Amino acid sequence: MKRLPGYPEVLDYFERLSGRPPDARWRALLRLASTSGVTWELFGPYLHMEHQQMDVEGLEQLLPELNSAETRLVQLALHLYQGCGEVNLVALAERLDAQHWQAVLEALQIYRSGVGG
Repeated sequence: MKRLPGYPEVLDYFERLSGRPPDARWRALLRLASTSGVTWELFGPYLHMEHQQMDVEGLEQLLPELNSAETRLVQLALHLYQGCGEVNLVALAERLDAQHWQAVLEALQIYRSGVGG
């Protein structure tokens, strides 16, 4: 998938590649990744949907090259995927534009819905 059409299409793409629908963790990650062309370019190469794996080490190595907002998004994605690490919500709120902040809130709600919230 070269160009990302949007979140619903990415969910369908995940299911076609992996053979099953994404769980809440993956739906939250895909919501973040599908926010914009920039986020898809950032996350896309590290999401191995056919195997339901994310290249955590690759994303972590990328962190020093990213701007502050991108760093915060990657940290959130890693946190959602691994369930550990720290996320500074205040820094996210201060550094993200409205579109990306909305995606963060939606990703958190998606994740929460999958853990019985």
